[in-house]
Amino acid sequence: MKRRIVILGGGFGGLQAARYTLDLLGDKADITVVNESESIVFKPALTYLAAGMRSSAEELHIPLREKFANTSARLEVSRVRGIYPEENKVELSSGSAIEYDYLVIALGAVPDEKALPGLEGANANPWTLEGALKVRRALENGARKVVVGSFKPPYPCPPAPIELAGLVAKTPLAGNGGVEVTLGFPGPRPLPPLGEEVSSKLEALIESTPVRYVRDFKPIEVDPGRKVLRHEGGEESFDVLALVPPYKVNPLIVEAGLASEGGWPRVLFEKGFRHGSYDNIYVIGDSSVAQYGAPMAGFLAGFMAWRAARAIAEDLGEPVEAGGKKAYAKCFVDYIDDGAAVFCDFTGLFTGEGGPHCHVIAEGGLVGEYKRALERYWRSFKL
Repeated sequence: MKRRIVILGGGFGGLQAARYTLDLLGDKADITVVNESESIVFKPALTYLAAGMRSSAEELHIPLREKFANTSARLEVSRVRGIYPEENKVELSSGSAIEYDYLVIALGAVPDEKALPGLEGANANPWTLEGALKVRRALENGARKVVVGSFKPPYPCPPAPIELAGLVAKTPLAGNGGVEVTLGFPGPRPLPPLGEEVSSKLEALIESTPVRYVRDFKPIEVDPGRKVLRHEGGEESFDVLALVPPYKVNPLIVEAGLASEGGWPRVLFEKGFRHGSYDNIYVIGDSSVAQYGAPMAGFLAGFMAWRAARAIAEDLGEPVEAGGKKAYAKCFVDYIDDGAAVFCDFTGLFTGEGGPHCHVIAEGGLVGEYKRALERYWRSFKL
């Protein structure tokens, strides 16, 4: 009898979970991926869209249907309405339900726009399609004071605000008037957990642009009427505010009783990111990676998907080769004629054996080539 494996979320983590499970189980598994739309957004290009370097939002969409062609896996386009672990089923917005033998949750995390008084409604979160478009339209309509920043992680792609600030400072949307960009970033230096080499390079990139850099950025409140952001070091006026808020666990996970008291679900690395209370539920990617102090990144979602698929195969008695992947990740800060591509090994964070080991592996215009190659890969990706 085929085992029913349901994967919630068709992003980078969910798609890779489907591929690895297919590879390991083949026709022994009945695999369904549930995603709320027919496409996903290639988020690393959101900074390009916000700064006017992509012509439309449609350019960022990656269709999903074709990725399931010629495979036994199915794509179910629907919003998840509820997860019921005790009944081994998922309820969809259509009112139908899908029962499962194994459930892989890759729903991502959600921005906490209420993390700061006045933030909700005044902010254009650039790590969402809507927020990136809001920044772009503001620049097209004459915005000249742009405040970019972030809270402390967790949030997707920690260096992204640095890239956005630099690109907005160079945006062609400003014409001859120029744009005054302020970057507020937590800590005395950019992302010190990634090490001196990476932190120094990111700092040099920021200082190479006319961006005003506010260190140890700790926002306090937003006054939407006056268009002023207050922080511990003073206040910033803005035409458009582009803060990346902290991200929190998806409400569906909380409502299902799968979240711990600290907010994130408790998952077990040594058991393939299996949920601590349910032997047939795995929670991967942004939905649980914050538990380990690791960044929210598509590369790490893929690593977690690989371990979850192996754990399911082993549970079903299938042979799985020993050894394998490490928790490698790459991130990019593209300043067009400069930049930094960073390679990190986060394995120690997951195993409890140490922090990340990171290096700058490319600079200059090559960084943009790396990002474009990554996008081409995901557009051509098939299960």
